[in-house]
Amino acid sequence: MSRAQAGGTGTSRRVRSARAEAVALIAVGAVAALAGCKGRLETVSLRMGHRMYASFTDTATVRMGERFQIGDTPFTGEVDRFLPDFALDDDKKVVSRSDEIKNPAVHVNVYEGEKVIEESWAFPGRGAPHIKSQNFVYFVITDMKIAPEEGVEGGDNDAAADSAGTGAAH
Repeated sequence: MSRAQAGGTGTSRRVRSARAEAVALIAVGAVAALAGCKGRLETVSLRMGHRMYASFTDTATVRMGERFQIGDTPFTGEVDRFLPDFALDDDKKVVSRSDEIKNPAVHVNVYEGEKVIEESWAFPGRGAPHIKSQNFVYFVITDMKIAPEEGVEGGDNDAAADSAGTGAAH
């Protein structure tokens, strides 16, 4: 991690914090625009952070199964699972309650070389990010592009994204 990413003045931290809050509001709006949509995840935009280096942030827009660099570290990430309606069942197993986008989440593996060293779930930017106690890197969904289900063209789903003005497309 570079000094610029790990440090910074109080003013620049406040600016970054205000930007992060604005991104979180956009992400919540984007998910609201996608509510009720069904389809396949085309791309997801992630904001990354580090719990020990609060000023470290990075972003990536990726497809399922595509490796992406995490800052200037030796680590890469990969989104390997998308759930449109994340939930835990009675046995505390991760499931999707439905095919509709109500509580979207993506599962992210963090690699050092070819070895998975961390795994995490990313949710839209509302509130604190999900971080396991042993994880250092966290991810927040800032945008998603959903491809309509086969046989479904545009329709009400397109109008919902356009009316929200968030840039969310599906």
